[in-house]
Amino acid sequence: MDLKGPDQVGVDLLTSMDRHFNPQGIHAVSDDRDAAEAMMLKLGFLVFPDIADFGLEQAANINYFGENITIPQNPFLVQKPQSQKTRRGTSDWIESTTKTIAEISGGDDYIPGSVEFNPDRVQHGLDFLLGGVGRFFNDTADTATKYLNDRPGDLKADDMPIIRTFFPRVSDYKDRVTYYDSRNEYLQYRTQIRDANPEETKLLVERNGKELYQFDTFHTQAEKQLRKLSKQKKLLEDNGVIAPMVRYEKLDEITAQQELIFDRYNKKWNEVKP
Repeated sequence: MDLKGPDQVGVDLLTSMDRHFNPQGIHAVSDDRDAAEAMMLKLGFLVFPDIADFGLEQAANINYFGENITIPQNPFLVQKPQSQKTRRGTSDWIESTTKTIAEISGGDDYIPGSVEFNPDRVQHGLDFLLGGVGRFFNDTADTATKYLNDRPGDLKADDMPIIRTFFPRVSDYKDRVTYYDSRNEYLQYRTQIRDANPEETKLLVERNGKELYQFDTFHTQAEKQLRKLSKQKKLLEDNGVIAPMVRYEKLDEITAQQELIFDRYNKKWNEVKP
């Protein structure tokens, strides 16, 4: 049995103290930080007053949930200016503002200006200091930015402040879940006819329709495409050289292709199933 070292025991002790004596709850620290650093952060968040947590989080590049505020850039690639966001959740209007400040001070998308603010850190600051009120104004500004940038087609009901409360967002995984249900249903029919003798096969085709069994070609193609996309996604996730934002964009493209296949599969299956 593996024994914990003194540093890990210290982290566990501070976590236990935090859980029992801190009414604000436990401040998470990600597992990718070494035990000594995690212990110092836990101690800091436990001892310092709440107002000091913001400074500690910014200095340690960690938010309340233990994630990086801004994703560190790969040191082996050309560094992008700090005015560009590294997280998809950072609002467009904040990045637009930081880029404008950088441009005014002589920078652009490749060369940093003399004044640079990181949009991820600005987002963290607004979330920390303003809470729910900040999220309301942030949603309002983000919606206005999409509209003013000639992107009204990107706007959905759940983008609108207040209105979004009455239009809960549909899960991004709905098509994926339906796909697995449709796939399982089809495979049951396919197994049934493969195990049937010639006379039973004839009866099944007459009862269910030949279109059901011709669906196998579509099914095989979809499975092949999804396996290929899954391999591409795995390679991207394991790639430690590619820039974080480039990885996110490519992963989004692959996810969109997968969702399109799921949607087509579900529609096709609904057309042919008995």
